Amino acid sequence: MYLTPPLNRASLSSYICLLVVSLLGSILFRPDALQFAEKQNTLDQLTDYDRMTALQIDVPGIFTYPVLQQPEDNDVYVSNRRNSLTQFRMAAREGITGVLAHNYLSGSDFYRLHVGQKISVLYDHEKIGQYQVTHIHRYQKLEPANLRSDLIDLETNLRLTTPEVYNLHYRGHHQLILQTCLEGEGRLDWGLLFVMAEPTGENP
Repeated sequence: MYLTPPLNRASLSSYICLLVVSLLGSILFRPDALQFAEKQNTLDQLTDYDRMTALQIDVPGIFTYPVLQQPEDNDVYVSNRRNSLTQFRMAAREGITGVLAHNYLSGSDFYRLHVGQKISVLYDHEKIGQYQVTHIHRYQKLEPANLRSDLIDLETNLRLTTPEVYNLHYRGHHQLILQTCLEGEGRLDWGLLFVMAEPTGENP
């Protein structure tokens, strides 16, 4: 499977915007809509998150989407299928569940999330991870069309490099991260949005 062209509404720069952190940070399918089962185990005692494959994400009252996997040879692939998400392979190698989506498709639903929101992730081996949103980070790209653009944290006004943003979100302890582009000033690729959710250890 290879990169597929964005839909007509999206420019190449908006597609690159979604991927800029994954492309530069490290340097510098099952699409079936599965149902959550009451008797499935939780992830509170698991430690090998880097081996876990996300199959579905459920946010009550907002969305339930299947999660597609990136091809083995393409760590920057993001699906153009409607009503679906893509697991970020590089994040999984760090023990973090990273989920990508274009903001002109399923990623637009990430804008509807808020701190305190409960999220369930169905993994393979019939495991369910329960998470709660703790932070929502928004960044403006100073040069939206530039892959190496610095970013401004819209909460702190701090100026950060792309590798710094990558390390802030995709290094450290296990968590769930939903990433998409941040639309602004008439541009789909104006910035980046990261929704951070911590494991709760609760039963489903």
